[in-house]
Amino acid sequence: MPPKKQPTGDYEVGYARPPEATRFQTGLSGNPKGKPKGRRNRKKVLSYWLEQPITVVLDGKRVKLSNDEALMIADIKRALKGDNKAHDRILRRKLQAGLIEPEIQKVEEDLAEHDRHALEFLLQQHLRKNGPTP
Repeated sequence: MPPKKQPTGDYEVGYARPPEATRFQTGLSGNPKGKPKGRRNRKKVLSYWLEQPITVVLDGKRVKLSNDEALMIADIKRALKGDNKAHDRILRRKLQAGLIEPEIQKVEEDLAEHDRHALEFLLQQHLRKNGPTP
C-alpha cells in the first residue's frame, strides 16, 4: 500500500482534512456491520462448482463426473493432441498430487560428490558476483 499523502498547505478543511463533523468517530469504523455471516469466499465458490456433477460422453457412454474430473480429462485429451499448456497443467497436477517428484530432486540425488561441490562453488561465485535472484 502506498504511503498516505500528507496535506500540504495551511488550511482547516480541504484535501485530506474533512470537516470534523463528518469524520469517523474515534473507535468506529466505516463498516460497522462487517462482512455478512455465511458469505462464501472465492475458494469455497470454486470448490463448490468444481464438485458439481456433469454428464459427459466417454467412449460412447454417458458418464457422470465432477466438473474437476471432466476438466482433467479434457486437459489430457488436449495434451495428447500437442497442446503444451495443457501438458504443463497435467504435469503440475501430478506434481501436486505427489505422483511425480520434481526433476531437481532427482538430479541432485544422481550427482556425484565432486559434482555437487563444483556446483556449490559455481553457485557461490554467481551469488557473489550478481547477488541473490528474486
